Amino acid sequence: MNHARWHLAREKKVADGSVDPPEIVAEREQTRLARALGQLLYDRRTELGLTERDLAARLAGTVDEVAAIETGGALPLTSDLLLRLSAALAVSVDVHLAPGRPAPGAASTQPLGNLHDLGIRVCRERRHPDRVAMRSFCPGAAPGDTRLPVAVHGAPQRPTRPFVIAGSETHRGSVGGVCLHKPMTVHGVIAQLPDPEAVRARSKAMAMLDAVLSPEWPWRYYSYDTKWGASEELASMRDGCGNDYAVVFGGAGVYAQACYHESPINSYRVSPPEPWPGLFESLPDAFRHLEREPAFLDRNGVQRATVCLWRERRDSAWRCGDVEIPDKDEHDADGAEWLFGLLLEGTAEAYVEFAAEYYEMAPALEAVQHVYDLEPLTQEVVSALNPAVQLEDLAEDAAQIGYPV
Repeated sequence: MNHARWHLAREKKVADGSVDPPEIVAEREQTRLARALGQLLYDRRTELGLTERDLAARLAGTVDEVAAIETGGALPLTSDLLLRLSAALAVSVDVHLAPGRPAPGAASTQPLGNLHDLGIRVCRERRHPDRVAMRSFCPGAAPGDTRLPVAVHGAPQRPTRPFVIAGSETHRGSVGGVCLHKPMTVHGVIAQLPDPEAVRARSKAMAMLDAVLSPEWPWRYYSYDTKWGASEELASMRDGCGNDYAVVFGGAGVYAQACYHESPINSYRVSPPEPWPGLFESLPDAFRHLEREPAFLDRNGVQRATVCLWRERRDSAWRCGDVEIPDKDEHDADGAEWLFGLLLEGTAEAYVEFAAEYYEMAPALEAVQHVYDLEPLTQEVVSALNPAVQLEDLAEDAAQIGYPV
């Protein structure tokens, strides 16, 4: 979307004087940047296939300490902590200090100063207690310079469109506070998923609501693209930490896959990596091309899915492969329930609860229901959802989603 109007609106807010005091802004920025560093470390840990317990053992610490580091709660940041983490995660760390900060020879237990000087910029922060997405930058670097002043060498690059995670190990089985009464795997999900047109309608509504609540595209959780392919539409969810789903609507029917990257059935459980047995073996030929769709593979060309389901046009119900999910003390080990939770719930009330936790906003229930009913957007409805957004600002998003205006 065109971000220019959103930035102009923000500049107008500053000009009007309706901004937070400098000390509040500075404190908020420090929180954002601390969490951004935690995101870098989280990415590296998960790339190595380590659990929080594994990393805690390498650090001779506790799981709670690892969680605090990854959620930005381990301040003040010290060089000693960075060195311990670099050894545990098998990376090198380059620290570039700005003028006026402690000299390179300062004692290792001294704080390294403002995290902004370490070159970490948060692209999104919703003050969710788990994690935030981020980009790194080099202060003073030219556009396109990808050097990282805090460089986690060998770690995967962040997606060009970063997102925020909405759940963690402590929130397993839910999305944005929306949880079914009984945890379930893909077998339970296909029994409760509505017909394809209802899934399409809910997906469009969720994407349109996210567009209103979060005008910047990279900050959204749900999206919908009517022009994803020549004859295919895509509904998607991404949290920026490796958990996502994709639902493809095409002439042959509907194909869906999802990835819960910490699932015990993820492809990297073995070497070389491969999908869990039964996940794709019975996939109809009409959807076989989507199994190897580049957009659904990781940077190594590995199919990441822990969930796969489909429904051909002639089918009267959703189907999945003959997949046996290990218990592992959790009934949703494939992540199917919490990944598709809000889509399964399918109510305006559930979305309001999601928005309160994820966006920390309180959209009017009547306005959310209006969108769930796919009624044309009006300025009155938009204002009831997000007073900072104008109807005309949503034209491009509505066209991409295929939502009536």
